[in-house]
Amino acid sequence: MRTINKIILHWSGNFMATAKSMRDYHMNIRHYSDIGYHYIIERDGSIVVGRPIEKVGAHCRNHNSFSIGICVIADQKNRPTNVQLCKLRDLIVELDYKFGLSPDKDLYCHSDLAKTFCPGPDLRMFVSDFKCPF
Repeated sequence: MRTINKIILHWSGNFMATAKSMRDYHMNIRHYSDIGYHYIIERDGSIVVGRPIEKVGAHCRNHNSFSIGICVIADQKNRPTNVQLCKLRDLIVELDYKFGLSPDKDLYCHSDLAKTFCPGPDLRMFVSDFKCPF
């Protein structure tokens, strides 16, 4: 198993509606070997396993080797739902436990590590609060 020292949070932006469409885009247009993220949280809150966690992701340049990428299907117009945020919280807690991480120091927004707007204001606030929104 590879060493994991951070979880990096992303959003899909305004062009990806499902994990399947995202996987198709990553593989057929970007020519990745698989989807770049390890987990995708659909609009209904279901968690889709993406790239196997044992494999290096393709989601944050210079940080892929030691990280897990989680993408929430959301954008400025279709903001993350409460169900998505609660599922995200549960997934982060599970991964933190499994890899000996701590959300206060090992959880990052994509924008913390690269010049990007990803994962948008709602998920940046979620990371800073790291609590269920209701």
